[in-house]
Amino acid sequence: MPSREADAGPQVEPLLLTPQTARSLLSNEHWNQVVRLGQPRPWRSAWLYFQVYAAILLAMLLEHWVDHAAFTVLAIVFIAGRQHSLYILNHDASHYGLFKSPRTNKAVATLLSNLVMFHHPEAWSFVQWRRVHVFHHMYLFSDDDPNYVGRRMRGDVEREYPPGQLALACMKNGLSAIWQLFVGRQDYVPPKGRVTSKGHLNHLQALFCRFEGDRETEIERWVKLGFFAVALALIAYFHAWRPFLLLWLLPMYTVYPMILSLSDLTEHRWTEKTDDLNDNTRSVKTSAALRIWISMLPRGLHREHHIYPRVIAVDLPRLAAILRQASFYRQPTSFVGMLEELRQRSENRSMATEGQPT
Repeated sequence: MPSREADAGPQVEPLLLTPQTARSLLSNEHWNQVVRLGQPRPWRSAWLYFQVYAAILLAMLLEHWVDHAAFTVLAIVFIAGRQHSLYILNHDASHYGLFKSPRTNKAVATLLSNLVMFHHPEAWSFVQWRRVHVFHHMYLFSDDDPNYVGRRMRGDVEREYPPGQLALACMKNGLSAIWQLFVGRQDYVPPKGRVTSKGHLNHLQALFCRFEGDRETEIERWVKLGFFAVALALIAYFHAWRPFLLLWLLPMYTVYPMILSLSDLTEHRWTEKTDDLNDNTRSVKTSAALRIWISMLPRGLHREHHIYPRVIAVDLPRLAAILRQASFYRQPTSFVGMLEELRQRSENRSMATEGQPT
């Protein structure tokens, strides 16, 4: 009499979703669509930068004309969301997704996304940001992934963030951003290096200390110092200190870090130590309200981004539509659905902890 194991037939290994398995499970037709979608379109990239800066300028002008405290607060929050859009464009450029030439990606992102952030802790160097970020994609959720190691150092791989704690963590990071300018430390990857040095330099020191043996980062540092000198001289000449301090630096060191923390803490499930993108990475639809206050560009489709990083943020919905044809694809959740998942995961972890023997 045959055994039950024989009746059950061969055991099928569960799918481990990685960029490589995603490619193998897509038809040639759909894969070619993905590759075409990932081709840089320079004029469209320039248009995206124009849209972001036009929105920032319009918000500043309206704040000047309305001249009301409540509208000033709204302008600060709105501009912080556009600063986040500049961060997203910087990220897309780090994957060489905006322009055909790597040099053009580097030059445009350095000028329009990095230098204008005035040495903000999250945008101090395009060169270093790219070197570190490449490792995140190559070694996702391993000891060679600097983002995962950083989250582990903060304890985020051991704890869940229910909505209330998530809000408090974002507010704390926003209110302490200016402090991090003086006490925070930067990761560093040397030229052609294979290892990230965590906390290699104090953040402010990274602006004034020489990078011996790293010509690319050293040239970038001198360009930054020159840009700051010219920019501050022009601000002083045109008596533009109020919009610069109130409507540019203030959102940059308060609301913008809150938005970054919200994305950084939720785009991955940091407690899931696995290579499976379906488990360790979230995909969240961007509603109209989020586009207004969080970013004009849809950053939330992060699982799709990891499947094919060359597709820039604005095209991730189109990438999702292509991937929807594959059996491995999971539909993105809503922002409210993500918050409900966070609440449920926190409750499950608390129940599991309470059930463990003391």
